[in-house]
Amino acid sequence: ARKIVEVIQLCWEWADESDRWEGFIPRPRRLKLTRKKQGFAKAPTWGQLDACVDALNGWQKDVAVVLRYTGVRVSEAMNLLWSDIDFDGGRLRLRPEVSKVDLEYFIPLSPHLMSEIAGWGRREGFLIRSGRCVGPRHRQVRARDFSRAWKRAEIPQEVWKGQPTHAFRKGFKSNLLADGAHPDGVDFLQGH
Repeated sequence: ARKIVEVIQLCWEWADESDRWEGFIPRPRRLKLTRKKQGFAKAPTWGQLDACVDALNGWQKDVAVVLRYTGVRVSEAMNLLWSDIDFDGGRLRLRPEVSKVDLEYFIPLSPHLMSEIAGWGRREGFLIRSGRCVGPRHRQVRARDFSRAWKRAEIPQEVWKGQPTHAFRKGFKSNLLADGAHPDGVDFLQGH
């Protein structure tokens, strides 16, 4: 809300200074806005991510494995097709209809992930088979299931609470940066 008010105030001041709307708008007023102090964001370590993966089972574990090794968004992971996996080239295709980016792009796949998904059965349709009944939400992951897994893994809430699936994305980025990866490369991997 503060950001929106600041933009409105700038526009209002610009309009007043331009003299184009003299007499049509009142003189601008400045509201005193306070900024909320930001705490330090914490992300799970590789070990904590692995512990959460181990606390899951079935198709939800498959989701967590993909999130852990790719850093993609959970919606992107759930809409990946087997045809998006290039085993020979060791890469993953992210189609525009799957990702937030408006173009097709490819990211390299970890050999660990390739080894894991090689044993997932038939190589047709969705990469991750949902265990939910077919309906409007059958490709969606429930945050509460991941919250329970974080709790079972005894991972501090400060790294996952309020974002139990997005914590994988944060952990992926933070750990790669801590391991010395180039920030631009990490941003590319995550579709930024």
